[in-house]
Amino acid sequence: MDNNKMPRFKIYAIKIITIFLLLFAALAPTRGYAAEKSVLLKEVVLSRHGVRSPTQPAAKLAEWSAKPWPRWPVRAGHLTTRGSSLISRQWTTERARLESLGVTPDKIFICADVDQRTKATADAISEALAPQGGITPVLSARAFVYPIFHPVEAGFADFDTDAVRRDIMKNAGGSLTALQQELAPKISMLADITGPLSERAAAKAGRLYGSTFADLPSEIEFRDGDRSVGTTGALGAASGIVEIFLLEYCQWPEKNAGWGAADAMILRDLLPVHSRIFDAVNRAPSVARTRAGELTMLLASSLLSEELCLAKVPDAVKEPAAAAKAAIFVGHDTNIAGVGALIGADWQLPGFAKNEVPPGGALVLSLWQRGKERYVTAEFTGLSLEALHSDADQPVPADRYQISLSHMQRKPGTRPAGECSPEEFADWVNNRVANAR
Repeated sequence: MDNNKMPRFKIYAIKIITIFLLLFAALAPTRGYAAEKSVLLKEVVLSRHGVRSPTQPAAKLAEWSAKPWPRWPVRAGHLTTRGSSLISRQWTTERARLESLGVTPDKIFICADVDQRTKATADAISEALAPQGGITPVLSARAFVYPIFHPVEAGFADFDTDAVRRDIMKNAGGSLTALQQELAPKISMLADITGPLSERAAAKAGRLYGSTFADLPSEIEFRDGDRSVGTTGALGAASGIVEIFLLEYCQWPEKNAGWGAADAMILRDLLPVHSRIFDAVNRAPSVARTRAGELTMLLASSLLSEELCLAKVPDAVKEPAAAAKAAIFVGHDTNIAGVGALIGADWQLPGFAKNEVPPGGALVLSLWQRGKERYVTAEFTGLSLEALHSDADQPVPADRYQISLSHMQRKPGTRPAGECSPEEFADWVNNRVANAR
């Protein structure tokens, strides 16, 4: 029978079947990936510390608002007992996942920065993963780890201040004024909560009494002999205040943050203020390369068990990190932002702003074996805002966000977006970090 005599519904049916078969053929490689069981070869984690008290001195907080700020139960910048408990809840649930993947305590290496909050967080992780012991004591010797987490402050790298200024301005949308205008409605909402500056702070800033932090001029500031960079004025204050509100909300489950004005809904509105300003600085290419280049290379080298380019990393860190099945590094949100920028990773946990790094949030890189093929995946994990505020004393699973690695693929579309080959990952890191130095 020729097509002219074939019933029309049969022609349509043949066309539909043909289209279906073509789509099935196109999807076959991806479906084939899912059919084979994957085995974890290596996991590398870069975690932020848990809930801490504000790092700003009382005098700085008094400049931002005349209201009495909450009194914290620990010294400035220290992990609280509540912060340690939340880390334990999060990582207790991770223990079962890691055990199911063949990661036992004797195969875990933990390295932390030297601050009390990072060391105490690492200790809480260790105890949660191995209540009976078995993990090698946390490595936190200043001579070994400080250059990794703070290469500029340690004198191992220097900012190109002109490049940093250009990159921050570009990230800010052309100028700090443009960024402040972009965030103006939310900054105004935040200023309504903080209230006016003290009379002394207003006079010091050359402002009329009744002005708020939102009236302060914003600038890029290099501090400590160009060893540190950030924003001052309205933008610096806004970013810092929102971060403090988040920490307050995590610390005291019985009340809201910001003098009782910032509940979960208000915080979700305000968090983009912090993440946008924070990322404008810490995800600026020249800042990320200078601050996080060596750390990024260490994570990649540890994941792939091969040295890519680690001139400044001591053997005491890189050898156990390469040998372990799970290597966990505990640092700061600035470390995670820098590494995220360098590997081109973006994430957004439910309820948080884009690329927000909540207390205990972690970037997870994994190397897998599937049949004869090895591949790399990346995730961002962290507790939800509700879990961070909850007073329930029980383990809480972290939210997990799979990060797309399609930008690393030499032939995009030939594998799932969340995967790339070890070779593609190594090439990307080398090109973004080693070759850009």
